[in-house]
Amino acid sequence: MKLTEKILGFIILIGLTLKVFYIPGANMLLVAGTFLLANFYLVFSFLLLNNVPLTKMASKGAFAHTNSAHIIGSIITGFTLMLAIIGITFRIMHWPGSLPMLLASVPPSLIIALICFAKLRGYARTFYIGILIRLAIFGIPALIFTVLGFAGYGEGIRG
Repeated sequence: MKLTEKILGFIILIGLTLKVFYIPGANMLLVAGTFLLANFYLVFSFLLLNNVPLTKMASKGAFAHTNSAHIIGSIITGFTLMLAIIGITFRIMHWPGSLPMLLASVPPSLIIALICFAKLRGYARTFYIGILIRLAIFGIPALIFTVLGFAGYGEGIRG
C-alpha cells in the first residue's frame, strides 16, 4: 500500500516537472496521478494509516492493534486529503472550483493536525506521525493556494 502511494506521488512529481517545462502530456499525467492518489486515499486510508496490509484486511485480527477512534480518524483524514489533492489539482490546472474544495479541506486539515500534535506523545506515535507527514505534503500547499486565492492571485474568490 505504501509502495502504491509512493509510485503515485512519483507520477505526480513527474507530471508537475513536465508541466513546468511545457512538455506535451504533462497535464494528462498530472491529472491521472492526482485522481488516482485522491481515490486511493478516499478508499484505502483506513488501511494505509493503520498499517494494515490489503491482503489481511478481511482477517479477524487485522485491526486488533488499533481502536475505533483511529479507524474513524483515518477515514476522515483520507477524505480531507482527497479534497486537498483535488483542490490543488484544480488550482494548478486553472480550472474553476478550486477554492471551494480548498476551503473544504483546509479547516479539517488544521483540526486533524492539532489533534495529532496533541496526541503525539501517546502510544500510537507512528499513526500520528504518518498522518502529520501526509498533511504536511498536501495540507500546506492547500493552505497556501487558499490564502493566495483570497489575496486575489489566480482565479480569486470566484473559485
